[in-house]
This record gives sequence, C-alpha cells and structure tokens, in this order.
Amino acid sequence: MKKITLFTFFIGLTAFAQQISVSSTSSIVIGAGASLNAFGLKMSPSVDYEIADNEINLSSSLVYVSGGKESILRIYEMANPLITYSGSLILNYEDAEINSGTEMLLNLEIEDNSTWTAFASTVNDVLNTITLDANLSNVTMDRITASASDATLQIDEFDLDKFAIFPNPAT
Repeated sequence: MKKITLFTFFIGLTAFAQQISVSSTSSIVIGAGASLNAFGLKMSPSVDYEIADNEINLSSSLVYVSGGKESILRIYEMANPLITYSGSLILNYEDAEINSGTEMLLNLEIEDNSTWTAFASTVNDVLNTITLDANLSNVTMDRITASASDATLQIDEFDLDKFAIFPNPAT
C-alpha cells in the first residue's frame, strides 16, 4: 500500500507542476546530446549546459512579442536569465493556446532583456510542436513563447460619444 501511495503522490506532483526550482546549492546539468523537458519545453543543448539558482515557470498568459504580435497562451519565464544557451528547443502546445494567426506560421519567440526576437521554426501540427533546431548559439533567455507571423494586433474598441473638441464652436 505504501508503494501505491508514493507512486500516486509523485504522479499528482508531476501532473500539476507549473514550476521547476533549482536552488543555489544545487544544479541541473543537461549533457550535450541529452535533453530536459520542462512541462512542454524541451531543451537539447549542443554543449553541456548547467542550470543553477533559477526557477522556470509556465503560465497561460498573453504577451505582445516582436512586431507587437500576440503570443500563444503558453509562456515560459525564468527567474534568472538562462545565459549562453546553445542548442535546440522544442515547444509543445495545445490547439486551444493559439490566440490568433495560422498554426503553420508559428515561430518561437525568445525574450532577452525586454526585447523579443522571433526565430524561424518548424511546426508539426499533428504533434503540436514548434522546433527550433540547433540554430541557437550563446543566446540569453528570459522568457520563451511562440507567435504566428500573421498574428493580428489587438484593437481596442472606443466610444465616439466620449470625444470632445474644444473650443466649441471650432473652425
């Protein structure tokens, strides 16, 4: 009975985890050719890569990325930037997370110091993955998401009855 309880506890912990925390006294080393899957973000470095004193969080919020486009509703945010990362990334997504734009035009977006950069990526709409093959070299990552190159900009509605022109009458 204890084994079943323990097994159920770990499955429950894994199924609902939205954060990976690595304390300053420990680290995770992803070897070259190996990978780490952090709740749908697969990191496969081309050289050994160490993550220490950091948290990787997943949220279902929306951000505006390069060109003012809307992101999908999947944002990976690091408490401290992941620096000098080289290798590939694969982002898994759900169809319901695509906000606007065409699924086959999705590209990974990486934020470094408040600047978003779109990277040409390969989309597999059957597996719902966006792959950025080993194109990254010494990249710093604060946040990671995706957006479609044809994503629409948000348009705020406004009420014309609330406009006033002064002086009245005007010429």
